[in-house]
This record gives sequence, structure tokens and C-alpha cells, in this order.
Amino acid sequence: MTVENIEDILSDSLEILGGKTVGDPGYVQYGDLKLTVAPKMKPEAPIDNPSRSRRERPSVFACTLLAELVERGVIQVADRRIVELGAGCALPSLLAATLAQPPSLIVVTDHPDAGILGNLKANVERNREHYRSPCEVHCVGNISQRADRPLPDYDIVIMSDLLDFDTSHDVLVLALKTLLAKSLQARVYVAAGKYTAPHVCDNFLNLALNAGLIWEEDTSCTSGDPQNHTWMGQHVTRRPSVFACTLLAELVERGVIQVADRRIVELGAGCALPSLLAATLAQPPSLIVVTDYPDAGILGNLKANVERNREHYRSPCEVHCVGNISQRADRPLPDYDIVIMSDLLDFDTSHDVLVLALKTLLAKSLQARVYVAAGKYTAPHVCDNFLSLALNAGLIWEEDTSCTSGDPQNHTWMGTMAVAGLDIAQLSTRKSMCRRWIGRWSPATLT
Repeated sequence: MTVENIEDILSDSLEILGGKTVGDPGYVQYGDLKLTVAPKMKPEAPIDNPSRSRRERPSVFACTLLAELVERGVIQVADRRIVELGAGCALPSLLAATLAQPPSLIVVTDHPDAGILGNLKANVERNREHYRSPCEVHCVGNISQRADRPLPDYDIVIMSDLLDFDTSHDVLVLALKTLLAKSLQARVYVAAGKYTAPHVCDNFLNLALNAGLIWEEDTSCTSGDPQNHTWMGQHVTRRPSVFACTLLAELVERGVIQVADRRIVELGAGCALPSLLAATLAQPPSLIVVTDYPDAGILGNLKANVERNREHYRSPCEVHCVGNISQRADRPLPDYDIVIMSDLLDFDTSHDVLVLALKTLLAKSLQARVYVAAGKYTAPHVCDNFLSLALNAGLIWEEDTSCTSGDPQNHTWMGTMAVAGLDIAQLSTRKSMCRRWIGRWSPATLT
């Protein structure tokens, strides 16, 4: 499997339910920072090659590498003036703002599209409490908006995953000539995923060389020394994927998770794929409530998914989206036959909150069930911690090991609905990368 295939599996959302997109907002947690990833833009074919479409959304591979270098002090930011171009989620810059010795000024900028720039501004504001004084952090869609500071005054320019946009190389070089301070200490830090072709990278470097910039490639992380491949940052880093929700969706489609006439709530729903798929079945649930963190970007994406696919829901199923489950005041809270939790166990400091939610929401019935799935990137001891807490609260757990057993048949994707952009091999890979559990109340708890 190629690097680009893997990146697609990690980053891309599924297109299902009659061809409509079920978006995955994507979010990254790095230390105290919580960042959402901007929604995709429509790909545009370059004028010189209409058959080749652009990458729809840069990954977080490159910005994560730069963030590690910022955290370790390899990129020295103390008291510097930093601008990040095409910042995306702005991870390297915003991480710099949280350091004990932060920059004096950070300006993050990106394409002035409402979704992209709106997401970037939300990231800046959401994490403002973590920035260290006297660092100033600003977000603009046009760098010239920083009229209170001369433009060619930045000690550091950061460019993460921008080289792939090859028809914009001349614009990027012009930006460097305009923004980078004319100083021997000024630096540009550029990172690109290996999916960016070498000749594309070389084109940018040559244009910038002609403009007076000297380049040095850091090959340490691509050398043969395994130590250089090893992540050396200390902050806890998380990025939930769509692996686990895809597995649960397959089980819903196949009827392994029986949903007919049930009342379902999905916690931390993300794109809400399992729940929304359940609403389209010939024998749907009677009620579905999907909920997630009440952030404008995360919850806005979830609400958009619910409304975008409403035409596909089967009667009499009701589908609601809320940021706070208590908003469903028209129905008693502990009345859900099924609770779905997809890829939430990785947030280990929230395990007690998740268990409290189960105690509050799951119907006190021998038929009530909790379906939990987690990617294998969630450490076993983290999963065990959640299961132990829930066991103490009265829930009995059974792990389904069929998809992780030695039988290749159990690894194979067995859903029959078309999933745009993913073949059986890719879907089977997702499935094999997950664990799942079924929880129910112990009889003693109900007596």
C-alpha cells in the first residue's frame, strides 16, 4: 500500500448514503491544544494538465513534524516574530505560543475561504488561554491586514504542506521575498509529505534559490538510522480516525448490531456514520440522537451531516443532533436502548465522564447494549482502564475478537453498500485495525 493510500485512509471521509458526503471534521490534540482540521475544498485541475486534480486537503503529516521540532527546540522560537503561510490548523505556530519561552508575535494566515479561514480563526480563539505572555497571536486571511507592523519583519516563516500546489510556487516565493526579514538570522521552515513529487519540490526550491534563498535539506528523519525516525516529542498527541466508525457501520449494515425500532444515542459522534446509516435501513430505529463536543466546527459539521442526508432517513425514524444530550428534554434521559461510542477511549482523562454518561443514558434493561469500537492505536492499558471503570459501574463487557483473529475471512469487509473512494482491500484494512466490545448491564445491577 502506498503512502498516499494510507494517507487517504487516515484522512478522507466516506461518501455513502446515496452518494452524499458524510464529512469527518478531523481534529488534532497536541498537548493542551485542540485543533480542528478545515473541511475539504473542491479539487481544481491545473490549467496545464486538466487530467490531474489537486490534493483536496493537505494532511497533518508535515505540520506534525514541524510541531515536534518546535516542541524540542530544534526550531528556536523564543522572542521571534513568526508568520505561518497556508496554516491549515496552525499546529506548529500555536504550539510555539504555548512554550515557556514563546515568540513575541505569531501571525497565521490561509486562503480567505469562509470554511478554511473560519476554522483557522476558531483554532486560534479556542486555544487562547494556553498562549504564554507576551506572545501576540493573530489570524488573518490577507497578510497585508497586519498594517500595524511592517511586512518584511518576520524572523521565521513556516510553510507546511504547501509545495504540492505547484502552480502557486511563484506566489509563495514572492511572499517569502516580501515577508522574511532581511537578516542572516531569518529562517524559512518548509515541510512536505512524500506524496509531493520530488520534481515539484525541486521546482519550488529552484525558484526560491533564484530569489536569493539558500536551502539545506534535513535528511535525518529520512536516513537509515531508526533513531531519527522515532518521535521525540513529549506532548500527548491524538487524532481520532474514521477506522472505528467504519467497522461499526459495517456491523449496522449487516444487522450484527440490531437497530430496528430501537432508541439510539451516539456519543462523540464525529461524522456519525453508524447512526446515520442505521436511519437509512428498511427497518430503522425509532429515534437517533447524535452528539459531540459543542465546538462550532465539530458540532457544525455534525449538524450539516444530519441535514445533508435527511432525505435518506426511513420513516418513522427521528434523527436529532445536539451538543448537550440534556437538550433532549422531550424524552427521559435514561431511555436509550443502544449507546454507540466510536474511537473515544483514546481520551483517557475523560473515561469517568464517559462512564457517567452510560450510567445516565443507557436504559436499565437486560436488552440494552453499548457498542464501543477503538482503533488499535489506542493502547491496551487505556482500553482496559475504561472497561474496568465501566465494570465497576455495573456493565459487563464482551470483546468481539472475530475481526482480529487469525481467520482472514474475519478481516474481510462484508458490507454490500458502495463506499466511494475505498475498495474492499482498503475497507478490510480499516476493519483489521480496530477492536470492539459489547456492554450490557449485569443482572445484579438491575435488581
